[in-house]
Amino acid sequence: MRISILFLALIFGAPVAANEAEVYVSLTSGNHVYPMCQSTASAANKNSCAWYVKGVIEGVQVHAQPSQPGYSLLCMPDNLPGAQLTGVFGKYLEDHPEQRHEPALALVVRAMTAAFPCP
Repeated sequence: MRISILFLALIFGAPVAANEAEVYVSLTSGNHVYPMCQSTASAANKNSCAWYVKGVIEGVQVHAQPSQPGYSLLCMPDNLPGAQLTGVFGKYLEDHPEQRHEPALALVVRAMTAAFPCP
């Protein structure tokens, strides 16, 4: 049985508020991950950012069931170092403050698509 890294990132990375009747789960926003992905962040925070970005990318790749051979939702080079993932995503968040309230996973996809457009 496969458990998506994206699913795990959403479940364990999402803030949760509960009362007796209901449980509310919200997606992690760009505002939440932005401090971890800035160029001035600590090494530990940058590492957390890189793993978050990598988890989203792997989740997207696993769930993007291609209808045609050679199809890919993300056209990224293989084996990008964590520092580069953090740099690309952190710069995107810095350049687009008006989008930081949106779900971070959508922002990761936008950042990687902008940095590594498909041919």
